Amino acid sequence: MAGHLSVSMHRWNQRSLDRQTRLLERFGLPIQLAGDAAKAIAGDRMIDAMMHDKKNAYGQLRLILPSRIGAVETVSGVSSEIVRDAIAACTVISD
Repeated sequence: MAGHLSVSMHRWNQRSLDRQTRLLERFGLPIQLAGDAAKAIAGDRMIDAMMHDKKNAYGQLRLILPSRIGAVETVSGVSSEIVRDAIAACTVISD
C-alpha cells in the first residue's frame, strides 16, 4: 500500500513499484489485503486506526513511504482521500 501511495503522490515510480511487487511475490509475501482481514478493516476503519499512530502530528497523518528501492522518507500531511485510494488498490474483498 505504501508503494501505491508513493507512486500516486509522484514520490516514486511505477517501474520500482512493479519491481518491488515481483520481489515480494517471489518470496511468497502478501501484496494485497484479502479475506477476513480486508473485511475487518474495510473503508475508513484503517484510516481511523492509522490516525492513532505515534508518528502523526497535530491530527495529520505522517507516513513512511518509499522514495527508491531500499530508501524511505517520512511524509507529512498526506490526505486521507489518497490513502483511501491506495488501500482500495491493494484490497480484495470477496463475499
